[in-house]
Amino acid sequence: MSDDELLIGLFSMAGEIRGRKRLQKIVYVLKNMGVPFSASYFKYYYGPFSRDIEARIIYLNYQGVIEEDTTISPSLEGEEIRSYAYRLTPQGKKYAEKHAINLGEYGVTLGLIEKLKTMDINKLVSLSYKIYDEPTSINEIRMELAS
Repeated sequence: MSDDELLIGLFSMAGEIRGRKRLQKIVYVLKNMGVPFSASYFKYYYGPFSRDIEARIIYLNYQGVIEEDTTISPSLEGEEIRSYAYRLTPQGKKYAEKHAINLGEYGVTLGLIEKLKTMDINKLVSLSYKIYDEPTSINEIRMELAS
């Protein structure tokens, strides 16, 4: 399965993912849990980051498969804060259904996706750094997510 198909499968299960940082970390954790994303990662300001995933998201958005919503709100300093949310478009949903894209075959459950979507972003970044810096088994990742 290509990274595009894996991302479509992720969005099909997740519904909406809020935040670019969260999206990057979710994909990174899933990759380390056995989902065969081919994207490479490097250590960056807020944990492991993949230009490959960034490019695939831009491409899928351009192709009308996913949509990106941008929300702008003021900060306490008066600057703009941008936040992003991603979800499948109707075209993306049809593609996922037609091609029966399902991450369940890699052990991904709705509960796991919901946990990754809702856990504190700082904890998710911390987990990502831990996985990046130390060899971490799938069971160790699952235990970390359960705590």
